[in-house]
Amino acid sequence: MPLSPDIEITGDGSATLRSVVHGDTYHSLRGAVGEARHVFIESGFLQSGANPVKVLEMGFGTGLNAWLTLLEAGKTGRAVEYTAVELHPVAQEIAAKLGYTDDPRFAALHSAPWGEWTETSEGFRLRKLRSDFAKTKFSTIFDVVYWDAFAPDTQPELWTEEIFARVHAAMAGKTDLVVGSFRGAFVLVPLCYVVSERKKIDTESALWHAVVGATRQNDYFYDNSFEKELPDHSAVEDWG
Repeated sequence: MPLSPDIEITGDGSATLRSVVHGDTYHSLRGAVGEARHVFIESGFLQSGANPVKVLEMGFGTGLNAWLTLLEAGKTGRAVEYTAVELHPVAQEIAAKLGYTDDPRFAALHSAPWGEWTETSEGFRLRKLRSDFAKTKFSTIFDVVYWDAFAPDTQPELWTEEIFARVHAAMAGKTDLVVGSFRGAFVLVPLCYVVSERKKIDTESALWHAVVGATRQNDYFYDNSFEKELPDHSAVEDWG
């Protein structure tokens, strides 16, 4: 059954909801629309050059992120394939009371059926999955992820290493991030940092010996006898 949370007005005059499940607001109280534009549109959607843009949203919520994406896609002339995962849908009549717009395309986002692709407007395909994100499997490779879960102290099960590893894998290297290990924990490291300077390794370290051993290159690094076994190419005809 769709939820009917309370409506609250944020700092920029736009409305948000307070979750009856988590007790937290769906958006920043400093500005719902302002936050959505800055975090998800400007720092997410507009950073991708894909067409169509395949978007994954963790939490459909009020539909605000999907709505702003639809508008931006229209401005840039790009198609969108939008997948949203939401375990606790907001009732359509509650979403209508938020006052974001009276455009029928916004209502179409909420009235679209769950579990199937629907072209809610020209160039914008939506698939809403009523599911626990931690248990959802994806077959699509995404260009952009809108991670719009509640705060870590409110919804800690969606801020785990396992969850982020799955999301990273679903983006097939398009995150500009790599997975690293820091003090025994897996972390996401920006590629720009990884390649900012030449990396060096201690060839006497345990890490180096482990890599050499795992890749079976011990003979090449620690036994010069392999040089004697190299094939003789001196008799090969020069085709140049």
